[in-house]
Amino acid sequence: GPQSSMSASHPPAPSDGGTPELHVVTGDDTGLVKVVDLAQKAVLRRFGGPQSMDRGITQMAWARDLLSEADANQHVVTCSRGGMLQCRNVADGSVVSDWSDLKLDAKKCTGLGVLGAKRLLACTQSGGAKIWMSEGGKAASVVDTIKCGENVERMTLSPDRSSFAVGGDELLLRVIDLKTEKQRFKARNVKPDKLDLRYPVHILDIAYIPGAIEKIVTGTAHHQVRFYDTKTKPRAIWSALLGENAITAVLALPDGKTIVAGDAAGIFFLSRGCDLLSNCRCRRNSSDGHANVWKGDRKVQRCGRVHNLIAT
Repeated sequence: GPQSSMSASHPPAPSDGGTPELHVVTGDDTGLVKVVDLAQKAVLRRFGGPQSMDRGITQMAWARDLLSEADANQHVVTCSRGGMLQCRNVADGSVVSDWSDLKLDAKKCTGLGVLGAKRLLACTQSGGAKIWMSEGGKAASVVDTIKCGENVERMTLSPDRSSFAVGGDELLLRVIDLKTEKQRFKARNVKPDKLDLRYPVHILDIAYIPGAIEKIVTGTAHHQVRFYDTKTKPRAIWSALLGENAITAVLALPDGKTIVAGDAAGIFFLSRGCDLLSNCRCRRNSSDGHANVWKGDRKVQRCGRVHNLIAT
């Protein structure tokens, strides 16, 4: 079966209605969107189609205030492998907005973020971060384009939505201010090794530390996890080698100290600074990180698992 490519964890628990806390929304490599009940271990709803690899979902984000506040917990924005952007109601599967006429002009979307005021930020592998203004239905327009480097593998919007961070293949971490469109921060590579050889750069995932937007953690294709304080210095505060495989997902827990990293072989690690606390093998699959104390991994065999990190 097709590999589950992306998933969006539950938003903050709604006070009334909305998506329940133990529901997870996933998107797969053929374009299907599914709502999964973790307690029942069952798919409650699935929608999308016609299925094709070009429609495979590569990025998802909760709509938040892209729509009215009443709809914030009911809608997700998706980007397909072919660059098509849609906003879908996860309660009934209906497509609220379909911007199929405004495809991203790149082979890969590397990040989505909702800015509020009906604005959506989408970044492509070529390094073009576009801000879209939704006008409802199929109506949307590009109101700004921000150049943020080439070979971007990951874009992450800051929690306060004032900036975004990018990194990629030979693209060191940098933070772009959305208001001024200038760099707030540009990282420097770690110092060369004992043989004076340069460390390669290939960032695959970026996460902000909860409650501290100046602190950022990255995972790389060379199984490195690095922690940056953008107000202190351009080089990483600490860097750790975890396992032997590419780190495909990083996640910071609410305590602001514990980092979860998942690799391409389905192993995830808990670390506090350079100290490895524990690790767990999730069979052979890639990992994806979400939410507060949960870790997800995805399998080629249409199987997903969620791990309680408190019990790990």
